[in-house]
Amino acid sequence: MKKYITILIFILLTLNGCSQKSNQETSFTEQGINAIENKSYDEALTYFETAASNGEDEQLVFRGKGIAYIGIGEYETAIENLKLALKKATGKVNDLEIDTSYYLALAQYKNSDREGAIQTYTNILAFDEEDANAYYLRGTVYLADGNLESAISDFDKAIQSDSDEYEMYVNIFNNLDNKGYTTQGQDYLKKALEIKDSKDDGLKKGMIYYYLGDTENALTQLNKSKEAGNKQALLYLGKVYQLLKDNATAVGLYEEYIAAGESKEGLGTVYNMIGMCNMENESYQEALTNFQSGIALNESDSMQELLFNEIVSYEYLSDFETAAQKMQEYLNLYPNDNTAKREYDFLKTR
Repeated sequence: MKKYITILIFILLTLNGCSQKSNQETSFTEQGINAIENKSYDEALTYFETAASNGEDEQLVFRGKGIAYIGIGEYETAIENLKLALKKATGKVNDLEIDTSYYLALAQYKNSDREGAIQTYTNILAFDEEDANAYYLRGTVYLADGNLESAISDFDKAIQSDSDEYEMYVNIFNNLDNKGYTTQGQDYLKKALEIKDSKDDGLKKGMIYYYLGDTENALTQLNKSKEAGNKQALLYLGKVYQLLKDNATAVGLYEEYIAAGESKEGLGTVYNMIGMCNMENESYQEALTNFQSGIALNESDSMQELLFNEIVSYEYLSDFETAAQKMQEYLNLYPNDNTAKREYDFLKTR
């Protein structure tokens, strides 16, 4: 999401910069976008409503509202606003319309409208047939819809359009692996090992070896990267040691990575991994503390798993009353989690 927020901020500055005086106040639309960056979605919506009342650019206001509604999980309303933003376009498709379409596809996908998401990505590709990201994301939707053949076709096109991007190979692997197509996913990782990158200090190759389960080569490459001063290597070294069931070493590396302070995004996932190591070592109070540290970051990608693991921690600590209360709150947020429903039925008996 951050890439597209940055594009919008640039557009706002372009639209406002030349005509505004240097001492003019920040527009309400800009304040709304800043609130989105801080994950303050309700606050953002208030700014966008004020922006609309003040006659600020309608396309930007509807777009901002759409992004904010995605943030609070109101996907149908998000879709309505993003479509209105596209209708307010001048006719010529530019970066603003393209990344608005990306958000529209995301909202459609999260609203279980896979057909709509596929069509939106197809529309994006009609304007840029080499957009690797659009191919990758459309392939992901095809995969979620059970269409492996179309997914593989799009993943291949994504790689052809951006053959040197390690992250793309890893993302494709993770998607295929999560759906049970591990062998097909590993084929992409093996292709990634063929990339010739003189700038790689060992981190990227080490990441690939980690996902392939080749811990020996992963440690060799990642230690090389760590010695070169790359703090990101600490994270993947932690993952390798966690894979090897050396939880103490893994936790130390994760904590060193957090202390390095070089990553502002995704730390919720790191706290979750530390908590899982604590759980395996039967250190349930430490696990609870780490899960709650991750929850406090309010990162949408890791929030559901952290909240669930927090509940499990309370269960292991025999605090069934708190676990039941937290589970009820969890199910209000994620009502379709059948595993959580079964666990809640158990907790109500304790």
